[in-house]
Amino acid sequence: VEGGHAALLRREERPPEHARRQMPTGSSVLLELLADGLPNSGHFEECRYGEWTDWSECRTTCGLQETRARTRALLSRRSSGGYCEPAQREDGQCHSMDCPVDCAWGAWASWSSCSATCGGGSMTRRRPVAQQALWGGAECEPHGAEATPCNMQPCPVDCQWNDWSPDWSPCSRPCGGGRAVRMRSIGVHAKYSGKPCAGSPREERVCNVMDCTQDCVWAVWSRWSQCDKTCGGGVRVRSRDVALPRSIDGRACDGERIQTTQCNQDSCERQCLWEEWREWSPCSASCGAGVRERRRQTVIQSGDGAPDCVDKDTERQNCSHRPCLVHCRWDDWG
Repeated sequence: VEGGHAALLRREERPPEHARRQMPTGSSVLLELLADGLPNSGHFEECRYGEWTDWSECRTTCGLQETRARTRALLSRRSSGGYCEPAQREDGQCHSMDCPVDCAWGAWASWSSCSATCGGGSMTRRRPVAQQALWGGAECEPHGAEATPCNMQPCPVDCQWNDWSPDWSPCSRPCGGGRAVRMRSIGVHAKYSGKPCAGSPREERVCNVMDCTQDCVWAVWSRWSQCDKTCGGGVRVRSRDVALPRSIDGRACDGERIQTTQCNQDSCERQCLWEEWREWSPCSASCGAGVRERRRQTVIQSGDGAPDCVDKDTERQNCSHRPCLVHCRWDDWG
C-alpha cells in the first residue's frame, strides 16, 4: 500500500493445455486480486455480461474443420474500475464427428486367360478396395470380381470313319484274278475347320486268282462331256476302257469304246432370254385417254436378227380413264 491507496493486480488464469483446446477463443478468465495487506471485506462488483447469442450457422453438415461462434455483450463494468472486455466471443466446433466416407473400389486388374480355347470359356478379373468406408459411409457392394464369356466359337470336330463293312462283295471274276470290295462310311463329318477323313471309303482285294479263260470286260462309261455348241445342234461324247483284257481263248469286248449323242438342237436364230419387266411409266394424261409403258432388255440374244427379240422390249396399255373436267363457257353476246 502506497499513499493510502489499494493497488489492483490483474492476471490471466489459463486452463491446462488439454482443456484449452476445448475452450472457445477469447474465453480467458481475468481475475482481479487485492494487493497484500488491503482489507478484502469491501464489496466489488465484477464484469457483468448478457446472455449468449445463438450459435452462428454452419455451412457444412459434417466434418471437424468448421467452427461456429457466439457472443455476449457487456452489461456493466467492475465497480473497482478495472478492465472489462467490451464483448465476449466463444468458438466451438460445428460437428462432433468427421464426414462419412463411402467405400471406393480401385481399378480393375487385367482379365485372366480364358479357361477354354474353344466351345465357351470364361475370363475373370478382380479389383481391390481403394477406400474403406469410414464414419458411417456406404459399404462397397460385393462386386470385387466379375467374369465374362470368351472363346465361344465351336471346337473343331475331326472327321471319323465308321468301321469297315464286315463282308466283302462277291468276287468280280470266278477265276483268273478278280476284285472284291468292301466299304465304309463317315460316322462323324468334319466341322468347324476340323481335319477331313484320310483314306478312301472303298477297299479292294484280289480274289479268285486261279487261271481261267478270260473274256474281254469293259470298264464303266465315263461321264458325258459338255455339249460342244450352245445351239444349232452339238455333240456330247463319252468313252470307256477295257477293264479286263481277254485271254488267248477268251472273247473280245463287244460294242464301241466311244459313244456320241446330239445336244442343244434348238435353232440359234430363236434364242432370246429377257430380263424382268421394269416399272410402268407415269400415265401420259391425268384425265381422259392416256398411255403408259414399260420396258425390258434381253439377257441373251444370238443368231442373225434374233426374230423372237424384235419389237418385244416394250409393252403399252391405256390408263387414266377418268373424264376430264369441262368448264362452262358463254358464247359471245348477240
